[in-house]
Amino acid sequence: MKAAGESVNTNTGKLVPAYELEWVYPVWQLRFDEKAGLIAVECREADTLQTAFSVFRAKTGELLLRDYKPAKAWWQNLAANHNGILYLQGVSAKGVGRSVGITAVSINDAQVKWQQPEFSFHSLTGNTILALSAAGESTELICLNPETGEEMGQAGSMAACPEKAASLSAEESRAIMVPQHYPAENKYFTDLKLFVQNKTGFDALYAIDYLEHKNMLALGFYRPQENKLQTYQLAVFSLTGELCLQVDLGKDLSGIGTDNFFIFQDTLILVKNKKTLLGYEV
Repeated sequence: MKAAGESVNTNTGKLVPAYELEWVYPVWQLRFDEKAGLIAVECREADTLQTAFSVFRAKTGELLLRDYKPAKAWWQNLAANHNGILYLQGVSAKGVGRSVGITAVSINDAQVKWQQPEFSFHSLTGNTILALSAAGESTELICLNPETGEEMGQAGSMAACPEKAASLSAEESRAIMVPQHYPAENKYFTDLKLFVQNKTGFDALYAIDYLEHKNMLALGFYRPQENKLQTYQLAVFSLTGELCLQVDLGKDLSGIGTDNFFIFQDTLILVKNKKTLLGYEV
């Protein structure tokens, strides 16, 4: 992975990223800690069965944890990022059945704080990990201390306390601004397509992603390539229609997807070619 600073230039020169973070393996998933302003990244390479975890500050790109690799890297995934700790969930070797084992890793020193091999991670509230027994089919949630992993009693069944299970994930979701996805059959697609064509000269295909924040709006769209594949491009405008940024986030695409850009901590973050994150202050 490499990190670059403000010397990175854009196509237009009107909006320059505060940072650029690039990983060797594709970005698999992200987890957010709103209070700390941190983003945890899980990168995974299916061909070589390699997995690594990193944590950085959303506003500056400062890396607090770089390419942490558990002993059994492929069989761990990122469950949560909260209060200076990464929570990793064990995955069975065949990828079927209930997940097994929870590992808590300190972001500051990349040391394992605790492990609970008998439980599987379910969710995280503000002060409690909700876990399930890794054996059997029980739906009874167990409370674990997030700092120590110690059992703190039962929380009830999953059906009886959905608000506990959903609390932190809902908080995390509210902290992130994601674009509205408008497929071609949506009534607003035609107007957005016309705007894109007038401002960029490109013909938008299939779907357009729209995100408005403060004094800017961002449009992600697919434009055709000569080989019958498509490029996903992002264009950022001021509210008066001035083009501030135009950048390709993916090429040679055969389908459409989501999660190509979002806003967190007043920072527009772009996922480019599945391996690079670009951060812009907005």
